[in-house]
Amino acid sequence: MKKLITLLSLTMAMTAFGAPQGNTEKTGDMKITATVITPLTVVAQPMQFNKIIKGTTTPVTATATANFSITGEQGETVTVTIPNTVTLINKANNQNQLAVAISGTTGEPTAMNLETSTISIPVTGTITTNSSTATGEYEGNLTARVTYN
Repeated sequence: MKKLITLLSLTMAMTAFGAPQGNTEKTGDMKITATVITPLTVVAQPMQFNKIIKGTTTPVTATATANFSITGEQGETVTVTIPNTVTLINKANNQNQLAVAISGTTGEPTAMNLETSTISIPVTGTITTNSSTATGEYEGNLTARVTYN
């Protein structure tokens, strides 16, 4: 009988230690999704002032307009940042500078919806020359930064 009780005690002890006690394994599934969209492209139409006559007694102001064309995923929103000034450098000496004031969608970042897959952003540049403006050919770049929101 003693052997039987010892055997039963051992069996119960093994069962108690081997059986889970409210600590059963649980699982959870994480859903993972991805949407692939069209990459952005930005194409700039050149802004050409052509020849500007240097101001002598009074300043001379010239304007020119060009466009940035932005293509991307239709229906997505993009943020466009265009500076409101750009500096042109004299190609002959790489020193003389000419300021261009830019108007249109400039300064602070602007959110735009790609209602169609392409939007056009017009920008206007204004140059003012006076008697101290060095003659010569000037050039520079206006950079539009575009990102998906």
